[in-house]
Amino acid sequence: MDGFISGVFGYQIPVVVKKEWANYPSGANGYNGNLFVIDMTNVERRPLRDRDTKLLTNRQGPGEDRVAAEYLAEMSWTVAQERTHGLLTGIA
Repeated sequence: MDGFISGVFGYQIPVVVKKEWANYPSGANGYNGNLFVIDMTNVERRPLRDRDTKLLTNRQGPGEDRVAAEYLAEMSWTVAQERTHGLLTGIA
């Protein structure tokens, strides 16, 4: 995560770079060249009822000499106040 200091806000604003999106084609349907601005005060994590994050054990394949586990989170996100977010396109 990188960031820059805003002269208006006076604190560091985080910038997350998704390098994997460069593998998608640029153009109308690709993410390459887009900048998403998200106001995190208007985003809320919403787990499904009685299905918050769980640790699942014994996830290794049969015949493998290892022990594997994984976390499962059944959830979604609520994005409120659409006007507080932004999308910039055509960034080179």
